[in-house]
Amino acid sequence: MADWLEVAAGGIVQAAISAHAFLDLDAVVIEGAVPDAVKQVLLHKCEQLLAKADCRGLSPLRLLPGSVGADARALGCANLPLLAQYSL
Repeated sequence: MADWLEVAAGGIVQAAISAHAFLDLDAVVIEGAVPDAVKQVLLHKCEQLLAKADCRGLSPLRLLPGSVGADARALGCANLPLLAQYSL
């Protein structure tokens, strides 16, 4: 599990910084179908890596824990038709 957490945290932080550089995000939510204890460890590892990352020229980025859990993917997908129909 420790190896997976390290690899996952590295990938999440790399993706978060890249998305932030392109989209100027305020925060990235860490969410998924994992137990809360695992999510907290993953969030902590991501925060440690983000603190060490070279983010010169970027505004501060916050990493936040999600609260939806295993239904996050389904709820996000359910929102897509609404965004397509009603967003600019």
